[in-house]
Amino acid sequence: MRSLRFVLCVMALVAGIGMPALAPADPGGIRDLSPTSLQRRLTAVVDHAARCTVRIDTDDGMGSGTILSSDGLILTSAHVIEGADDVVVTLTDGRRFPGRILGINGQGDIALVRISARGLPHATLDERDAVAPGQWVVAVGHPVSAFDDFQPTVSAGVVRRVDGVIRAGEDKVFRNAIVSDVPLSPGSSGGGLWDLDGHLAGLNAAVTRNERGAFSVRIAEYIVDADRLRRGEHFDRKAASLDDDADGVGRSTDRRSYFRNNLGYLESRLAARTVTLRDDTSTLGRGFIVSSKGEVLTPSGLAQGELPGFCVTARLSDGRAVAARLVAVDRTNDVALWSLPEDDCGDYPFFRLDTAVTPVRGALALQGSGGRNGMKGGIVGAPQRTPPLVMTGEVYYPNVVQVDLRLYRQDLGSPVMDIDGRLIGMVVQHRLRRS
Repeated sequence: MRSLRFVLCVMALVAGIGMPALAPADPGGIRDLSPTSLQRRLTAVVDHAARCTVRIDTDDGMGSGTILSSDGLILTSAHVIEGADDVVVTLTDGRRFPGRILGINGQGDIALVRISARGLPHATLDERDAVAPGQWVVAVGHPVSAFDDFQPTVSAGVVRRVDGVIRAGEDKVFRNAIVSDVPLSPGSSGGGLWDLDGHLAGLNAAVTRNERGAFSVRIAEYIVDADRLRRGEHFDRKAASLDDDADGVGRSTDRRSYFRNNLGYLESRLAARTVTLRDDTSTLGRGFIVSSKGEVLTPSGLAQGELPGFCVTARLSDGRAVAARLVAVDRTNDVALWSLPEDDCGDYPFFRLDTAVTPVRGALALQGSGGRNGMKGGIVGAPQRTPPLVMTGEVYYPNVVQVDLRLYRQDLGSPVMDIDGRLIGMVVQHRLRRS
């Protein structure tokens, strides 16, 4: 089976700075925030968190980091920079600086890097160490392939536990790790985990073995060793025990349950406008209806190189199977237009293509499969960006939205909408990770 992490959606155009003050969060009731309140909190946090996030390139790979001071102190994971001869730090404004490695706690997977800069936006630490199970948190970093816009991606989820001692490999031990269901991918290591008060609560370090959760080092682990790290010491601070309960975290359903419990009433809207295309042997993918007469948009790949007039089977949300006829294909923009037969029951429900719908980073997003997997929810990780060709299979997408949804290959073509029921875009590409 393959799990799909960061999803690219073609937009519906197919037709020294401090954190702003936020209202204190209620640690016991974060999961009970209304979708509107959650979205407001998320969007308020992610803009500042993104500006505090850097990309770190070394001669051995890449990762992320978080700016801790206006004069260029950067927190990252030890495994991002260990053994590197050259470290280059890129800010969100595109400026690049050579990085000087300071201290490293190898076993705790914590490191500090210094760049020569002034007046940088920087994080405020969660010195209360108040993150708790049931709270929403936001991860910010530079996962998967590098983007030319230098902007990080954000994802969100719910904290499951904060007391695990997790061994990762032979030499990394995360003491009292924060375990959450935030989707993470390679390159996220070293990026920050933020609470909804805008405080840096942790350091993203690893994914669980079943790839259903994420481990983050609590910021308290950095605070304990901050002076030693600033002085440039390299050391291993051993954990009190070496219990390996990485497989015991299980599969979290908190995030998915939140969307179903609070936005489940939108599932029928998504399903009624989603179709599943099949050939004689298998599911090709999804599409969605964009006119009352039954016009359907899908990725161009579902046309399988055929000419207009080609037909496949379209399954509707009510279980009916009808013929979908190919009308036109635009391979440059990776979109195909299909036509359904006249509906004896009346007009088809459809999504309006509205160019005024502009998603923002941190906004809630919903994806509909039209099948048994139902509706999935996530957040907009990065709006309106151009992914590198190496990430998209050499297909040029000038304007996409990145969303932190976990999908499957047959979900290509699915609609993604906001919590007001407006179409954001169509799933067209993804980053594969084998599970």
